[in-house]
Amino acid sequence: MRETTAARYAGTRVQRVEDGRLLTGHGTFVDDVRRPGMLHTCFVRSPFAHARVTHVDISAALDLPGVHAVFLAADLNPDIREQWYTSMGKDIPDTPRPALASDEVRFVGDPVALVIAESRYIAEDATELVEVDYDPLPAVADYRDAETADALVHEAYPGNVAGRMGGPPPAAAEEVFAAAAHVADETIYQQGYAAVPIETRGLVVEWSAGELTIWAATQAPHEVRAFCARLLGLPEQCVRVIMRDTGGGFGQKVIPLREDMCVMLAARKVPAAIKWIEDRRENLMSAGQADMPYVNPCGMPYDHMSPRETFDLALEMLDYGAFRREQHEARAAGRYLGVGTCSYVEPTSTGMGYYATEGATIRIEPSGAVNVYVAGGSTGNSIETTVVQLTADALGVDLDQVATIQGDTAVTPFGAGTAGSRSGSRSRCCATSSARTSAR
Repeated sequence: MRETTAARYAGTRVQRVEDGRLLTGHGTFVDDVRRPGMLHTCFVRSPFAHARVTHVDISAALDLPGVHAVFLAADLNPDIREQWYTSMGKDIPDTPRPALASDEVRFVGDPVALVIAESRYIAEDATELVEVDYDPLPAVADYRDAETADALVHEAYPGNVAGRMGGPPPAAAEEVFAAAAHVADETIYQQGYAAVPIETRGLVVEWSAGELTIWAATQAPHEVRAFCARLLGLPEQCVRVIMRDTGGGFGQKVIPLREDMCVMLAARKVPAAIKWIEDRRENLMSAGQADMPYVNPCGMPYDHMSPRETFDLALEMLDYGAFRREQHEARAAGRYLGVGTCSYVEPTSTGMGYYATEGATIRIEPSGAVNVYVAGGSTGNSIETTVVQLTADALGVDLDQVATIQGDTAVTPFGAGTAGSRSGSRSRCCATSSARTSAR
């Protein structure tokens, strides 16, 4: 083993270690998972933004050949033990998120029933045979009117306000405006936004001999494991989550959502593994319906940041002075060139308890090969290559001597997964720290 040297691989162009399988069609996304006798699921969803559910008739769906079960809220919701996310903790107030809607639906796409059948085709046909009687209610469709609207999405939240961020009293802001040289009054409209990964959400869940195995399209396999264990009241060691390749996440796959809950709850009620793969329409309807200290107007402190230095570096990279000279010359010739700059602050690699946690285990095999075990959560952001580069540099070995194992909670140390652009920096810390220990 050579002594650790200056970085040879980090920051340089290398062939991505994951591309061999991905470019030749040998990746394993969740829809590639096949299990013996596996069944498929599809959801019956509300066509209304707000309505009472007065009656559900599932008899015709159950009579369709190939249908194994149709579950309603009364079948799944009572089995929920605990329902909270590790990143937030169990004491954070939240709006109700039942697995399946029961008495009321609250958005278009709200899941009302879960059909399980021999194929996705049969399951989807069966959803059209489930008869749901709705009594439409007034809906809230505009944020501007939500707080004063008569209609409430949740009865326990007056004014449709789920929570507020603290900040200085309005009088303080009024003083600032009053002292300003110029005051502009404008209403800015922002279009609706949603994460749209190339691969939609999905999972395969198999219950066998008191243990649950989940193959998931996720950014955080260990969070899926912890959430599922709490949801079903199982010891964590009885839940295994396997994440292979995931085709994009953008935050949408960090935590299990209601459909994931339904499949987890239903898995113990059927004699085979069950798969749910979201289609694009479902994804757009229901996924996520989710150095210079400074305190912003909401009272949130910013620190460990250097906006002026960052801005100056951006101007240097642009060669701003040269551009301005070119702009002046172009204008004299009748051509108009423009340049604009914008700065913003985005949280990344957050240090809050859960997201400050990441682990790596490095094993140096008798052959001299190096295997690095990390929690995983790569969703196309090349964390496999990053970990291999960092470890090779830290140990002073060649890149092809290092491999990484990720995404299997049975063999990898705990980690919070990929979110908020944290993976590279956290992987660097844990991989290099483990490498130093291994090299001793």
